[in-house]
Parts: sequence; C-alpha cells; structure tokens
Amino acid sequence: MSKRKNAIARLIAEHIPDGSSLFVSIGTTMEAAASELVKRRSSLRIITNNIHVASVVSARTDYTVIITSGVVRPLDGGITGVATVDFINQFKVDYAVMSTHGVESDGSLLDYDYKEVSVMQAMIANARVRFLGVDHIANSAATRWSGSAALRRLTKYLPTGCLIPRCRRC
Repeated sequence: MSKRKNAIARLIAEHIPDGSSLFVSIGTTMEAAASELVKRRSSLRIITNNIHVASVVSARTDYTVIITSGVVRPLDGGITGVATVDFINQFKVDYAVMSTHGVESDGSLLDYDYKEVSVMQAMIANARVRFLGVDHIANSAATRWSGSAALRRLTKYLPTGCLIPRCRRC
C-alpha cells in the first residue's frame, strides 16, 4: 500500500468516532481505511460493498459487518448493481467513506463503472456525513458521479499547489 493511501486511511479513521455506523465503498484506499478503523475504533456498524473490506473488519467481535447484495466483480471484489443500490437504500448511516478514480478540475468526481457510480450515489444519499479518500494522482475516468457540492467533507492528501482548488473548500 502506498504512503499516500495509508495517510488517507489514517485521516479517515481519525474522523470516525467509536460507535458509528458507516458505508465503506470499493477500492484499495478503502481497504486501507478499514485496516486503520480496526486499529483505532470500536463498536462500529459497517455496511460495505467490498468483500475485502468485509474480510478485514469481520475479525472484530465488537463490529457489526453487513455485506450488500449484488454482483461481485472478480477483479477487485467489489459488489455492484441494482440489488446493491436497493440494499443500501434501506439504511441511514452516520458516515459514507468512499474513493474515486478521478477528480476533474471543477471538482466533479469520476469513475469507470456506471454500476459502481450508482452505488456511491446511494451511499451519499443515505449518509449524514461523507468522506472521500482520494489523492492528487487519481486518474481521470469516464463516468461523472457527483459534483463536489454533494459532499459535506472531502478527505484528501493533496500537495500545496494542487490543481483542484475547489475541492480544498469542500
């Protein structure tokens, strides 16, 4: 895991209080965040569409771990699809912890898979506070899933002089 991803993961874990409920999305940054949560936080209720995250957090006996329904992608263990969105819409949680493949200069968030995009939109709609873990080297992608205004908080590890000034204000 890269230093950047680990820094993002630590920052996310620092902002999630014990006893919280949260969505955790797909990606290696979210897997790192799950590892940090296990080290730092107790009594969490985690709903995830990431079988790797579920594996990391399920060892904690004080955690409630819920895996969404849907179709598992063999490449990364992500769970997506209409069933996943419907499942997520049954909950209202304290936090959504997500990552993305790209951020445009205007703050638009991008991803490759439109099915994953609909899952993240459902997470945003059903969380009181949203965290996006992304660094300045995230690649651009084709599917727009949100403008920066949809997020109350943006967790970032961005260098001074970043080309995404709008995101710094989220």
